Amino acid sequence: MTSTSEPKLPRNHRLVLDLIRNDHQHLTVADVYTRARAANPKIGYTTVYRALQRLTDLELIRAFPSVDGKYTIYDRETREHGHFACERCGTLIDLDFTLPEEFWRPFELEHGVEVHSPALLLKGLCANCRR
Repeated sequence: MTSTSEPKLPRNHRLVLDLIRNDHQHLTVADVYTRARAANPKIGYTTVYRALQRLTDLELIRAFPSVDGKYTIYDRETREHGHFACERCGTLIDLDFTLPEEFWRPFELEHGVEVHSPALLLKGLCANCRR
């Protein structure tokens, strides 16, 4: 969604969106909250959480589970893409690749499921952890 077609957002929601868009990392709600508090000390955790939910619903950001499934990761990149996840330190790196339909469509038909995000997740050790 481009900025010209974005809905009008409350000030704190705009702050959260700008924080995510200007950060080149994948962020947790705790990360966003810490950054939001630095910019606006009066902002509350619930406000940040609700902003993240709304921005995700509006497809202005993406949300996906962490590799260990313990928390949600927020991503500024809204197009379909995959990730490399370091199993030791948790670093996530964007991967400009999605699984072609011929890979996931048979699975969808065989199991009666509906695939919404045919993205690839590679796991291993990042360059730093390999050293």
